[in-house]
Amino acid sequence: MNKILNYLLIISIIIILLLLSKLAYNKRKKAKLEIEKHEIENKKGDYNGKE
Repeated sequence: MNKILNYLLIISIIIILLLLSKLAYNKRKKAKLEIEKHEIENKKGDYNGKE
């Protein structure tokens, strides 16, 4: 019984770590997309200012 609980604990810790790493990756990806979005908006603003 004790072995089963240890395995469940280890598996749950691994799952939590995987979810945290996925969350961190998604945050970085979202931040990168936001930066690209702002760069595109700035370029559009430059074109509108020249015309």
